[in-house]
Amino acid sequence: MEKIFKGFRKNERVDLTNEQMINFFLYVVIFGLPYVYSPYGGNKYNFPKAIFLWTISIIIIILYIRNNDFKINKICKVALLYFVCICITIMFSQDVYRSIFGDSWRYEGLITILSYVVLFIATSKYLKLSKKILIYL
Repeated sequence: MEKIFKGFRKNERVDLTNEQMINFFLYVVIFGLPYVYSPYGGNKYNFPKAIFLWTISIIIIILYIRNNDFKINKICKVALLYFVCICITIMFSQDVYRSIFGDSWRYEGLITILSYVVLFIATSKYLKLSKKILIYL
């Protein structure tokens, strides 16, 4: 985290590893998600947060694939098993659209659950907490 801001201060290019970028986006979710808000439309809180969460999760998936680190521990297997069970239940759902995207005011469908699983796996593998970060939290 400090390496990223050091590069901004000196206006120089900083080469970051995929792990550092994943760590940065995890911090963006931790610090930024509570402040996501849209003054437009009827759903000012849930929809912008869902879009923000989906976007960050896609970025983390891309970085995870680029990192080629596919070692899965037991906790990740349980999270993936949970996601597979959710996918199976969607096949038997009466309203498949709502099961995938969630309700119009609560976006907690399959896509959001996938985002939670991605964030869980990325956090368990890459998040490194320092004393400075804990003070900010």
